[in-house]
Amino acid sequence: MSPIALTCLQRECHDQSSNSLGRVAWPASLSQLIIFNFAEKVYVIPGVPLAIKDAPRFPHRGILVDSARHFQPLSSLKSFVDTLTYAKFNVLH
Repeated sequence: MSPIALTCLQRECHDQSSNSLGRVAWPASLSQLIIFNFAEKVYVIPGVPLAIKDAPRFPHRGILVDSARHFQPLSSLKSFVDTLTYAKFNVLH
């Protein structure tokens, strides 16, 4: 993962990441901030305006799937791999 820089104003968010990998990672950070206001039926980001500057502590963030001991169907593994980016994982063993 790369460093991300994101600034959210009242009605818009701007990406100021220094490279393309950071631009790929910021939607995951933004999705963790958004909540749905059921009373007004709108999505909101509490605490705007805000600025996020984030970088990983380690060069990789991985998870191990032990398919030798615990059989997993291929469809289950494919859906699992699709969800790894939500938690900003970048290595699958």
